[in-house]
Amino acid sequence: MNGNMSYHTFEIEAKESYCIGKNRRRDFSPLKLRSEYNIMPDKAIFADSDYNSCSECSYCKGVDDGIKTAGLKIFAMIMCHAWRKRREQLNELRRTMEELKQGSIKAKGQLQIYNQLLRVEQKRNDELSEQVREALNTLKNSRASYEFLSSSIVNLKTDKSLLEEELKSKYEEYDALHAVLSQTKTDLFRCMMDQRNLQVQLCKEQRSVQSLENQKNKLINENKLFYNCRTIFCASGKNSDDTMNVVTHCFLFFKLLSFVCYSNQLQQLNIGAFFYENEFEYQRAFESAVLRINSENKSNFKLLPIIKKLSSYDGPIALKREACNLIGDGVEAIFGPSSQAESDIVAVICNNTGIPHILFDYWIDENHSRKYKHQMTLNVFPSPSILSKAYADIVSSFGWKKFTIVYDADDVQAYTKLQDLFQLHSLHSDIVRIRKFKRDEDYRILWKSIKGERRIVLDCSPNILLDLLKAAVPFDLTGQFNHLFLTNLDTHSSAIKSLRDNPTYAMNVTAVRLKLNDDFYKQSLAHKRDFANIKFHRQPLKVTLIYDALMLYGIALKNITTNYPTIQRYVSCEYNEYNSTYSSPAGSYVYNSMTNISPLDGVHFRSGSLLFDDNGQRTGFEIELYEPLNDYGTAFWNTKGQITQQHTGANVLKKNCVPSCNPHRGTVLYGKVLSTAKTENVTHNGRYMGYAVDLIEALSKEIGFEYIFVPVADNGYGKYNKETKQWNGIIGELINNDAHMGICDLTITQARKTVVDFTVPFMQLGISILAYQKPTESKAWSAFLDPFTVDVWIYVMISIFIIALLFIFMARDEWENPHPCNKDPICLENKWNISNSFWLTMGSIMTAGSDILPCSASMRTFNAMWWIFAVIIANSYTANLAAFLTNSKMEGSISGIQDLAEQTKVKFGTMEGGSTFTFFSESNETTYRLAYNLMQNNDPPAYTKDNKEGVDRVLKNNGSYMFLMETTSLEYNTERNCKLKMLGEKFGEKHYAIAVPFGAEYRSNLSVAILKLSERGELFQLKNKWWKNHNNTCHEGVQMDASETPDMTFSEVRGIFYTLGVGVIIAYTVGIFEFLIHTQKVAAAEKLTFKKAFLKEVIFVLCVWNNKKPLKLASSNGSKATSPNAP
Repeated sequence: MNGNMSYHTFEIEAKESYCIGKNRRRDFSPLKLRSEYNIMPDKAIFADSDYNSCSECSYCKGVDDGIKTAGLKIFAMIMCHAWRKRREQLNELRRTMEELKQGSIKAKGQLQIYNQLLRVEQKRNDELSEQVREALNTLKNSRASYEFLSSSIVNLKTDKSLLEEELKSKYEEYDALHAVLSQTKTDLFRCMMDQRNLQVQLCKEQRSVQSLENQKNKLINENKLFYNCRTIFCASGKNSDDTMNVVTHCFLFFKLLSFVCYSNQLQQLNIGAFFYENEFEYQRAFESAVLRINSENKSNFKLLPIIKKLSSYDGPIALKREACNLIGDGVEAIFGPSSQAESDIVAVICNNTGIPHILFDYWIDENHSRKYKHQMTLNVFPSPSILSKAYADIVSSFGWKKFTIVYDADDVQAYTKLQDLFQLHSLHSDIVRIRKFKRDEDYRILWKSIKGERRIVLDCSPNILLDLLKAAVPFDLTGQFNHLFLTNLDTHSSAIKSLRDNPTYAMNVTAVRLKLNDDFYKQSLAHKRDFANIKFHRQPLKVTLIYDALMLYGIALKNITTNYPTIQRYVSCEYNEYNSTYSSPAGSYVYNSMTNISPLDGVHFRSGSLLFDDNGQRTGFEIELYEPLNDYGTAFWNTKGQITQQHTGANVLKKNCVPSCNPHRGTVLYGKVLSTAKTENVTHNGRYMGYAVDLIEALSKEIGFEYIFVPVADNGYGKYNKETKQWNGIIGELINNDAHMGICDLTITQARKTVVDFTVPFMQLGISILAYQKPTESKAWSAFLDPFTVDVWIYVMISIFIIALLFIFMARDEWENPHPCNKDPICLENKWNISNSFWLTMGSIMTAGSDILPCSASMRTFNAMWWIFAVIIANSYTANLAAFLTNSKMEGSISGIQDLAEQTKVKFGTMEGGSTFTFFSESNETTYRLAYNLMQNNDPPAYTKDNKEGVDRVLKNNGSYMFLMETTSLEYNTERNCKLKMLGEKFGEKHYAIAVPFGAEYRSNLSVAILKLSERGELFQLKNKWWKNHNNTCHEGVQMDASETPDMTFSEVRGIFYTLGVGVIIAYTVGIFEFLIHTQKVAAAEKLTFKKAFLKEVIFVLCVWNNKKPLKLASSNGSKATSPNAP
């Protein structure tokens, strides 16, 4: 039944397959079957009635049922296989078609995008092509323009060369004409000199004739006079007084007659001078100088001054008229005026007429275009350009890093005098500031704008200097720490010295003046001349320069008149037919003589040597630096830029004095490191104690000054705030001049040195790590068991028992001959009992070994596996025990700043705003930069407000926080707290010093005193006094350093000794029990009492020299042992 059913099912499936194949027009002909499947179907295969409906299967009718079934099965299999294959192919084709459709859709979309992009690119290409065409056209035009410009340039160069050649030829012609004119003037001057010589000779002849006649008449007159005198003398011979009067009158008459004759022989030379109405002092100095030159002159000329008064309302026309009037009066030289504009007018007139023009006031250097108009002008006042360089050199010698320039806006000469300092402002506007003022303004507005400035360069008139200083008092500009540099050369003539004894004006003032010739001054005082009645160092500079100008002219005139006694004048402001003025040919000789006078000629002037450049400006002079409040010099500057210090007695005395600090405040930060409050009941300096107090006391005794301690309000050292641009703490108070010095654990840094000064260091230090010192704990007696936990020890013990029992069961197969010499033993012996098994296992794990070893392969394999386990357990215990004993070494893994920066487990920080913070924030070294970044990123913040907070934080966190601080403060804290320690070596060398305001003069005295204390060893003694804790017990039981190997103490290994002792006791106990049991067996075997047997056994044990034991103790008396083999 099952066969029929399966056959029927198969037949239906074949039919269905056949019909499907038919519907799909599959060709199942016999030829096809033979060719594709190697089957030869018979026509009778498909004779079943179920397949009669298929008209195309008639060849299967009338076939046997077996053949039919086989053929049908074959056909069904073929059809199923073909149908499945065809269906898979069809599905594959469908999937391929779907993919192709999707691909084509995507391709169409991409093609559309590409087409759009192509159109856009085509548009861009068209635009670019158009731009390229335009660029080409522009290039063509540019080329054409360039060619045109090039040709134009070539033409211009050609024209220029032609013009240069023509101009050169013109210059040559001009030089030739100028040479001809000079030669003509020289010839004319020679002719005039020859004519003058002839006239002089004629005059001499006439004078000789006239002198003969005069002598004749003089003899006649003298005879008459003598006769009259004799008559008078004879008439009054009895009265002696009348006789003396007559003789005196006669003598005076003869002297007057001789002086008149000598005066008639001197040639009078007129010199002109311009003075303003308010320059009476200068006019008087000019007249006095002329009188002195005439009195000391031994030449054949006499100077006659012609002075013209000028008013401020006079214009250039009036000045020109007055100058021409002077020239018309026959002046040989003109002096003044002091105004720049009026001097230019007079200089042009003198240049045209050939008359020397001499100035004695500030005059701006001549440029190249004006040089030819002022060829006859000479100025004895120092050159402005050299004066400006001198001011810049002096300010540089002060070492100022920041200052302010204040000048008078009404003074047109100020900018020229200070031009080198102004150039510093253009380069460093944040360092050099400029302020100007007007004389009619309120000076308080000026000083308010620079309130608190410590370095000021002030250029102003001496007349308003006192008013300016009085207005600066309310703005903290006249204190002891201010430095004022006055650039006016007439400051010594002002009333600034009246402020000397006023404590309000305690600033350091430096002024400049022209270095005068002291030898000349002493010579003048010795002769008590009238001109020396004005005190030499108090008179204005112009008075001295006027005298030097007249002396210079007089010496030059003397040199000229030595060869030419008489000077002819042919000078006029009127123009001749050649459109030029009548000039003096002798003026240029006098001018050249004045410029060629040198100190080597033995000529000395009051203001030093008079050397001039080609522009007539004075280049030979020296400047003296002095303090006007005390009126003593400090240094000299020369034109080579050198500054030479003076060492006068007053200067040395002042430099050695330190101002008393009693009326002022001395800033001191009294922390636990440097100074500590002793008690609140004591007042003043007695309230404080510590290193800083002792150091200041030692310095005060060494130098000699008083002081008072005042704590800093904000308890800060000195940090710069970039937002407010202000310093806090000690540095801020020193900048504000609220103290004379600041002392604490204050480190010298580059930023602080720019705003304050420091003495030499009184202590050297570095940076190190403050860490928590964990207290050392004593080890327990069972410390040797700590490498393994309790469960591990239990597992090891259980393993030993289990392995021993397994040995016993496995050893049942291992039998040995108890007597190896007996070749035929009756029985075999098994030696692996419980005791031997336990001895092997215990000996193996204790690495002691055993004399009893297994022989079979299975037992040896088992024993080898146990040995492996024993080796691992023993070595693990040894390693863990070593690690446990060196636990302190493993805990000290941080040994320096590099280890600290490369880990993240332990937090660390420093005091915010301190020198250590600055060191890390500004360092470029990798390790320090990494440490700074870690401190910046710590949460909570790693920084503290002061060192005390950092120390407390280290103690509070018990090793999870470390503090970076200076080694001095670190040593102080570790000496007094056993829970603190220093890790690693110090780095970042630093120095502690006393801070003083910038530019304080007593800084050098403090530095010298500190060096003396250091040489005497007092600084070392002070540090030992305040740093070392003489009652320190912290070193007892201190945890060892990471670099040292720990030594095992008895406390760490005493457990093993206890175990050994207990084991010995147990062994002896077991031995005693075994001895007693053995004694009981002997007593029973030999029928003795237990007491007798025990005594005999004890006696035998005590006889250690017996090496054999009899089997029966009764047969022996204890003196001799019997052999066990005896019968």
